[in-house]
Amino acid sequence: MVERSRFIQFVGNTPVRICKGERCWDFTLLDLSLQGAVVCGALPSDLLLGDHATLSLRLPEGDAFIQMHTQVRYLEEERLGMECLKICADSSGHLKRMAALYLGSTNWLYRDCFTLWEDQW
Repeated sequence: MVERSRFIQFVGNTPVRICKGERCWDFTLLDLSLQGAVVCGALPSDLLLGDHATLSLRLPEGDAFIQMHTQVRYLEEERLGMECLKICADSSGHLKRMAALYLGSTNWLYRDCFTLWEDQW
């Protein structure tokens, strides 16, 4: 019996870009759901709790990418928790297809933000 990972293979080593207005920063994805994301990297001093920002990541296969409009909910050490405020149908569709392909299920995509953050702390 083959065990399946709880996460899609791109989670944990995928670069993500967070943009707030004209400013953009690069992070590494730790976890992802339709409710938000946890990323790690050097936290910029001008990205604050409650700020709205766009999270973008390119999928490992093809030219597809996922983009979420988010709000910063956690800032601690080098980890940033972001709540998804809006995700377009194309982005959520790409994410669901990747989950079904790699994990055989999309159940984990529906974890709430608090579960995402607790898993990473």
